[in-house]
Amino acid sequence: MKINKALLPIKGHYFIFWGSYASALPFMMVVARQLGIPVALQGTITAAVIAFAVLAKPVISAAADHLPSLRKSIFLGLLTIMVTTLAPIGFLKPLYPAPVVQGALRAEGASEGVLRARDTGTCYVSSAWDCDVTCSPSQPCPQATSPSGFSLSLHHHLTDDPEPKGKNWTDTLQQEGYRFYVASGLHFPAIFEAVNVSIRCKGGEWKGHGCHAPWETAEFWLFVTLLLAGQVAASTVESISDAVCLDIIGENGDYGSQRAWGALSYGIVGTLSGILVDWYSGPGIVKDYMPAFLLLVLLGTLDVLLSSATLKIPKFEGSAAICSNLRPLLRQPGFFVFLCFTFLIGFFDGLDTGYVFVLQEDIGAGTSLVKHMKFIQGLTLLVQAISAAPFMFIYARVESKLGAAHIITLVFLLFSLRLGGLATAGFLGQLWGTVAMEVINGPCFGLGYAAIIVQAGAITPPGTSATVQSLVGICYGTLGYAGASFVGGVLYDAVGGPMLYLCMGAAAALTCLLHFVYNKYLPQTIDKKTEELALETILEKGIPYRVEGEHLKKREKGDEERRASEEGKREEEAAMLRREEDIDLDNIEFHDEKQHSVSVEEDKT
Repeated sequence: MKINKALLPIKGHYFIFWGSYASALPFMMVVARQLGIPVALQGTITAAVIAFAVLAKPVISAAADHLPSLRKSIFLGLLTIMVTTLAPIGFLKPLYPAPVVQGALRAEGASEGVLRARDTGTCYVSSAWDCDVTCSPSQPCPQATSPSGFSLSLHHHLTDDPEPKGKNWTDTLQQEGYRFYVASGLHFPAIFEAVNVSIRCKGGEWKGHGCHAPWETAEFWLFVTLLLAGQVAASTVESISDAVCLDIIGENGDYGSQRAWGALSYGIVGTLSGILVDWYSGPGIVKDYMPAFLLLVLLGTLDVLLSSATLKIPKFEGSAAICSNLRPLLRQPGFFVFLCFTFLIGFFDGLDTGYVFVLQEDIGAGTSLVKHMKFIQGLTLLVQAISAAPFMFIYARVESKLGAAHIITLVFLLFSLRLGGLATAGFLGQLWGTVAMEVINGPCFGLGYAAIIVQAGAITPPGTSATVQSLVGICYGTLGYAGASFVGGVLYDAVGGPMLYLCMGAAAALTCLLHFVYNKYLPQTIDKKTEELALETILEKGIPYRVEGEHLKKREKGDEERRASEEGKREEEAAMLRREEDIDLDNIEFHDEKQHSVSVEEDKT
């Protein structure tokens, strides 16, 4: 087997860059939740970050084109910014202090107790986990049944119902200014009376109108700033990396074989990162993500060194005419409807990848699987990564039988099954079920993304492929994911993860029906030549993602050059014909003059 050494640098860059990305960024939702940022607020932050990244990338690319001597320095600077801004997130302090609750504890069963704690005011602990209890030296003390500790949950507040109800301990001992908590996961001595205890927990939630909002803290804005800078840098590096790859492999090169190294690294390093976090943190719910962010620093630094020594940065393609090219396209109802369906594919995909980790943590809370939670989440990344590639390579066979439009209908059906499966796993408390459902990511992304690329190429007029493919990428990977982050965060906070996925699964099923009806009664005109060109792009790349515009621009440029050459040949042929006609006319005129002169001579004679 012959190894192309010229391609080793880009393979190495993809492997290391996507490894550093997967080590921490996919876990960012659960990292922020542990810091005390609500899921709904995280969804809004993520949507804003994605939107800002789209606006920032063209500005950075334009700056690099105006400063060609600094092009490589800008690329390496972006890599450095990504590492230096994302790494500190792993060391930020929580927005709220670790809960400490003091009061009288009494056994209420084999493994549960009731804690009567003094009311701390309008900002109070609503739940807590990974707790330890401390008693007076002369008193017997209960022990946690799990190495990770026990949990607390708010049970009853006196002001809600001030009248005694019976002989239960929580009723007879109620006094003004106390709250009651249920302590789960404790083993009490055989003889145990109510004792005064101090309970310290590693994590918890605070409620009450007296609690300060997350955005009122400096730590929150530091988190947002670091995440924004890191995500913009990572997103821009991703686009530049694809441009570098296409420049190295040439117009007819195999992009998929290079990009596959990034997909492989994404799954492997994501799993490794999860294992390291679980090992370092111990069995508790609260995790220490330091190994994940140190792995990000290690791989990111290695990527900077490798890229500075081996990669050459090409000129970036501009898109100044994109708006003018889009106006006539957007006036076509069929094209606009296609973009709406493209947005919905990205939306449903973003709902899964954005909140599946949060759902997994909610399912695993209070079970023995919590000590392996990061490994399970890393395994989820691996399943997502390796399930998509095979479907990319069989897409041509599926497309020849069904057609791109019907594949999109099928993908909506698969999304309804995928989201509905996650909802079922959530309701039943089956954590491994959520991992199994990610296998459907293979056809959802492998067929779905390829189908919208082919469909976009087939329904658009010649000469606008690059513009349309760029717009498809924005609708799918930007607007779709941003919408999923915002809507998903709000609904997750309001109704919980299982109900969110159940509602969205039903929405995907409805979308499937609408797309089927639309495709049956209002079919779009398909250009076979442009469809074959888009399909060829899919087959060459294997794993296309946000590089279609660059590739198709090169093809369009080649088509324009060929058309210009053909027009030039036609003009030359026309000129030769005109010259031949002029020569014929001259001969005719000369013959006529000669005949006339002969006639004159005859008359004279």
